Amino acid sequence: MCEKFSFMLVVCVDRLLGIRSPLYSRKEWTKRKSCSLFLGIVVGTGLLTAFHHVSYHCFYWDICNGTQIHSKCFHVAADTWRKNEINPTPEWLRNYVRMGTTFHSLFGIFFPTIALIALNVALVRELKKRSNEPLLASEAPLHHK
Repeated sequence: MCEKFSFMLVVCVDRLLGIRSPLYSRKEWTKRKSCSLFLGIVVGTGLLTAFHHVSYHCFYWDICNGTQIHSKCFHVAADTWRKNEINPTPEWLRNYVRMGTTFHSLFGIFFPTIALIALNVALVRELKKRSNEPLLASEAPLHHK
């Protein structure tokens, strides 16, 4: 989900820049810049969501003479596990998962949503401003003194 927001932000920024100055995209976005931006989004998303890989601890066991596998997963940040059993997860890992959840909520969902709204509002304003301007200089009304 975080990666989708990042790519949507890039598309919104590119659309806005394309409307404001149509030749900007052709001269500024080199292949190297595009690849660097793509790699930055993928690595940033990986760092922002890496806590998901360690946020649950699962127990597995066989039942019915090994014909079925049953599992039960526990969140590592929970204070207690099965039947008031104390969580054996180290405190640093619990804090990492809690902070990761908070950072993901802020930087992966909340701030990108606000940025998407702001960029789309700016795009609509730019389009309204453009619709009031003539496309060609020859279409502009002549002002006489």
